[in-house]
Amino acid sequence: MSYINWKNAHAKTLTEAFWLVKEHGKTKRNLSVARIAELMGLEDESLLYKWMKNGSMPVHKLHSFEYVCGANFISVYLASSDSKLLINMPTGKSLKEVSVMKMQGTFNHAMSLLIKFATGEATTEETTAALTCSMNDLAFHRENVQKSAMPEFDFGVNNE
Repeated sequence: MSYINWKNAHAKTLTEAFWLVKEHGKTKRNLSVARIAELMGLEDESLLYKWMKNGSMPVHKLHSFEYVCGANFISVYLASSDSKLLINMPTGKSLKEVSVMKMQGTFNHAMSLLIKFATGEATTEETTAALTCSMNDLAFHRENVQKSAMPEFDFGVNNE
């Protein structure tokens, strides 16, 4: 199994989105499929395997699956397949140099791939993933600036 960079991971198909959510739960939260099914309130994991294989999980179970595994690749895939961009809700915390430098690096990487794509040296998938990551970073910081006057409490939601 190869290493997955979770910050830059994007699903290209619905089945891949299900797989990424499961792998995130397995890798980051040390959950087996049986444990994920148990935490979702399912009697056994065979139903979860069936849903993941077919890519047809009931909507009322989708959020609990993503919540248990700590990843939202399915929701992001569904939104992006409808030409929508999702960003994490910023809390209005003060800007740090590191986050700006990281955003600049992401932006430079995306621009580099865009230039390479124009000359045929980069693939559609890697260029699209880099541009999406860069747009997410920019949109996050835009919202963070707007909320900076009234920051929200951080109740440990993003402590991973």
